Amino acid sequence: MQEPVTERLSKQVIIRRFQPQDQDAVFNIYCRTLDKLGLLRPERSNPKNFEDIQKTYLEGRNGDFFVGELDGQIVATGGYNPDEEHQDIAFIRRMYTLPDQQGQGIGEKILKQLEESINGKLQYKKMQLFTTNEMVNAQKLYKKMGFAVAEKQTDGFIYEKIIERPSTHSDL
Repeated sequence: MQEPVTERLSKQVIIRRFQPQDQDAVFNIYCRTLDKLGLLRPERSNPKNFEDIQKTYLEGRNGDFFVGELDGQIVATGGYNPDEEHQDIAFIRRMYTLPDQQGQGIGEKILKQLEESINGKLQYKKMQLFTTNEMVNAQKLYKKMGFAVAEKQTDGFIYEKIIERPSTHSDL
């Protein structure tokens, strides 16, 4: 008797810019991810933190926000805007992938899209992000993508990556 052939279905991940109707899905991913890590506390589970993604990241803020869709469902998020104290630093925020979708390269695709967007804005000289001690998989991703620890904090790390741009000066 012949063994059944197992066919691996390749699922298409689509990375796209945030739209206002994504608000609830983005908040859900955040809560589910932190809950899985035991980090969801009342002060962090406030939907007000996510009410103004459009204004916080997109409208005149020189930032961006993306979602990752798998089979038409949002499974990952990530955005950036200028650091409050240093306008030449793009601070990456809200990098989350649903726990059951982690390890499939979706977070990497979001991060690559963020980097591409940041590189297109000449004001930025470097990228930074914060991750908690518990987010070990995220730390591995950031290191793989060329980020290095810039600062150790009590509850996590600030990672940093310098933006390298081609020289605009001529050697003539």
